[in-house]
Amino acid sequence: MTVLDFVRMTRRGWRVLLIAVASGLLLATGYVIVTPKTYTATSNGFISADSATVIAGSDKALQLAGSYLPLITSGQVREKIAAIEGVAPDDLSGALSAGLVRGSTMIQVTASSDDPASAARLANGALTALADVISNIEKSAGAGSAALKVVPLDNATVPTSPSSPNWKLIVPVGALGGLVVGYLFLLLRGALDVRVRAATDMNELLGTGVLGRVPRLDARRTGHKADIEALAEESYRQIRTGLRFASVDAQMRTIAVTSANQSEGKSTTAVRLAQVLAESGERVLLIDADLRRPTMARKFGIDGTVGLSEVLSGQLPLRDAVVATQHENLLVLPSGGIPPNPSEMLGSQALGQLLAEVRRECLVIVDTPPVLPVTDALLVGALVDGVVFVAAVGQTRKAEVVAARTFLEPAKAHLLGVVMNKVPLGDSDSGYQYYRYSYYSREAEKGRRAKRIRRDAAPGPRRGAQPEAAVGSGRRGRRGQTTAAAEA
Repeated sequence: MTVLDFVRMTRRGWRVLLIAVASGLLLATGYVIVTPKTYTATSNGFISADSATVIAGSDKALQLAGSYLPLITSGQVREKIAAIEGVAPDDLSGALSAGLVRGSTMIQVTASSDDPASAARLANGALTALADVISNIEKSAGAGSAALKVVPLDNATVPTSPSSPNWKLIVPVGALGGLVVGYLFLLLRGALDVRVRAATDMNELLGTGVLGRVPRLDARRTGHKADIEALAEESYRQIRTGLRFASVDAQMRTIAVTSANQSEGKSTTAVRLAQVLAESGERVLLIDADLRRPTMARKFGIDGTVGLSEVLSGQLPLRDAVVATQHENLLVLPSGGIPPNPSEMLGSQALGQLLAEVRRECLVIVDTPPVLPVTDALLVGALVDGVVFVAAVGQTRKAEVVAARTFLEPAKAHLLGVVMNKVPLGDSDSGYQYYRYSYYSREAEKGRRAKRIRRDAAPGPRRGAQPEAAVGSGRRGRRGQTTAAAEA
């Protein structure tokens, strides 16, 4: 993983990381709250020699003092402390420990207890009690007097704050631990993720580049719906530009749009792409070649009872089946009636002849069924100049893309590129425009306003009317669209 990949993962999963850090903070805080508090008090003493054979500060003195230090935890010392403090031994709750300060004859006693006063009593009485116990041991051994004496120096004070749990350490550690767990989760999710997330996925799986990324209309951003629509419009313009440079060897006049499975946005992409191509002044014919689940008639509100099926079967001439739309320079050939043999009809020579005829006058966009369920898209892909593949971010599975590629390659379909559809606005892979969609919104609004002013000021035929040469004798759609012929 590169640094750029790590940054992208962080930006995509910032919510997960935030939740993980917050969880770590809550767990650490809860641990601090429920853990019993412990108070620590310390006292210091000096070890002096009381024998001619033991020199204070010598190795022998330090060794002898070290041998007596374990007595600090004995019951005799605790009883002596209770006697000194005038309390019962059971009332002295807590633990005692002692150690020599390195390089000196100083002894330091540490007492810990859940009661700060008890911790101070233990620390203060431990030095005197230890000296008494050492003296008793030396006397019982016949030494007459103790070789070492413990002289108390600094008394312990009652602690005002607990030493454990250390919330200043535990809380940051909890937050850091939550962050680590969050990153581990993101790494594991990325390793196990089977869905398309980034453009690099398509480059690896399909072996082609990305023409553009279309944003997803997020329900939480309904207040910015107009802005997002403007951004989507700009995204399709970028796809239009990408198609013009997709092939330098041949002119792209017939383009099929497909996807791996349904509900990934291929039909919407075909419609919007046809619209932006028509806006550029190109005469566009949009063919609904999905003879199983047609959608173009419904999207444009036109009569779809006759169309491609009747033209391919010879029941109707093309000029009587093509319908003009309210979009200037955009014609639609609906699917017509659903035939019993869609694959055979799309694989016939009639479709190839139809495409060869209309490509002379129009730029043709063909909406095809998805690749995996049926073979219709493969048959059409072999007849057109290029294929645009639509993948829905977070929906299309990587295995489905690989399967689609294995089907398209034997059909000799020329893949022009991929359209990443339903891209989240916060996706860092989507590029600059997804964070500045208000800029495009303002520019788009200016363009729409200027276009309305020009349309209202200029006399002439209604918007969407076709030139006289393009109008046939034919029919009207449900909303009164004029039937136009694609002259061969």
